[in-house]
Amino acid sequence: MLLVNASRKQGRAVQRNRFRRRVRMAFLEVLRTQPSLEGSLGVVWVRPARNAGKGCPFSYLEILGQLRLALSRWESR
Repeated sequence: MLLVNASRKQGRAVQRNRFRRRVRMAFLEVLRTQPSLEGSLGVVWVRPARNAGKGCPFSYLEILGQLRLALSRWESR
C-alpha cells in the first residue's frame, strides 16, 4: 500500500498533485523492476520534509532513487 501526503504549506494544489503523481509513478516503476517485492505486505508513506521548498521541488528521478533505496532496505529484512 502506498500513502502519499503533501500539506498545504508545501505549495498550491497543482504542485502537490504533481508530487503525488510522481511518487505513484515511481512506486509502480519500482514494483515492475523488482518482482521480489510482489508478495511483500506493508505500507510505504511518502511525504516531503517539513523544510522542503514550496511546490515540492523533487524530480521524478530523485523520488525514484529514494523509493528504490527504501525498498531495497525493506527487502533485506
